[in-house]
Amino acid sequence: RVNRGEGTTLYQHDNPFDGWLGSTIKCATCLHIRPIRSSPFICLSLPIAAVRSEYLEDFLASEYGGFARAERVSDVQCIACAIKDKLEEIEDEAMFLSGAIASMERRNKGKKDQAGLKSELKCKNRHIAILKGMDADNDDEIQNHNEEDISFNIAGLVGLPKIIPMRGDAYKATLIMRPPRVLCIHVQRRHFDMASQRMVKISRRVHFPE
Repeated sequence: RVNRGEGTTLYQHDNPFDGWLGSTIKCATCLHIRPIRSSPFICLSLPIAAVRSEYLEDFLASEYGGFARAERVSDVQCIACAIKDKLEEIEDEAMFLSGAIASMERRNKGKKDQAGLKSELKCKNRHIAILKGMDADNDDEIQNHNEEDISFNIAGLVGLPKIIPMRGDAYKATLIMRPPRVLCIHVQRRHFDMASQRMVKISRRVHFPE
């Protein structure tokens, strides 16, 4: 019941077909899992071409039902992979600089050069701290980071490393987060046949419990 003021009362009824789906993606390279994104639905559209059974429950329980296992997809952007790759690159550079500084200190040579290397190492450590603190799922943070034009920070004259998304395979899964009171299913009887290279209609009977 919703009160609109001035003595007016409206009754709001929930749609019995309303439900919520949740989808998530897991990178096949770095295994990073993105947060679940929810979306409402009132009808599930299900292709039945891949399953030969005449019973709808067999299709829902199969891998083609969309809710039994993750689907492998390609050419998916992954910020987590980009952060990890850039972090490993800068950590290798920092390790090389640390080794060079330690070698010069043992020989007690090149104090002026040591100061330059130490300043550069400080920059690298600062970059490492920034990358480790990044949230791969925060699109605004990544965008703001890439748009920053910083010439100086506490380490001296440096430029922050840009994060360029990497592409690769991933696993996409769809879950029913909140089922509706009444589940409406649309059976897709038309599909693209690879052999004939055209749309064909499935005419076989589909049994479902009443």
